[in-house]
Amino acid sequence: MMNKCLALQSLMPEEIRNLLDPFLPDIAYTVENKLVMMVVKDPFDVPFCLGEVLVVEARVQYEREEGYAVVLGDNKELAILCALLDLIERRGGLSESEKGLILELERILRNQEKEREQERKVLSKTLAFFEDMAWR
Repeated sequence: MMNKCLALQSLMPEEIRNLLDPFLPDIAYTVENKLVMMVVKDPFDVPFCLGEVLVVEARVQYEREEGYAVVLGDNKELAILCALLDLIERRGGLSESEKGLILELERILRNQEKEREQERKVLSKTLAFFEDMAWR
C-alpha cells in the first residue's frame, strides 16, 4: 500500500476527489495536521535530524474496520484515500466499488510507470560520460 500512496502523490486534487467521492458517504474519518521530526541518512550512511516536517494523519472507519495513513505535506484528501486503501487491504473481500477503486489505481500506476519510462528514454540521450571527456 505504501508504494501506491507514494505514487498517488502526483495525482491532481480533482483526481483524488473523484476516487474518494463514492466512498465518503459511507465512511467516518478524522484528519489531523502534525509536525514530526524527520531523520535521514547522509551520503556516508550517518543519520542526522533534518528537522520537523508537516504531515497529515488520517483515520477512516467503515463498519468495524479501521484504516490509517500518514502522508507528507498538507494533502488531506490523499491521506484519506491512503487510509481507505489501508482499510480495504486489511479487510479483504472487496465490494464492487472497492474493486473499481483498486482497478483505477492500478491503471493510474501503470500510466505513471509508462510516463517515467518515456522520460528515462529521453533523458538517457543526454547522459554524459565524464570519463570519456577527460584529457588523455
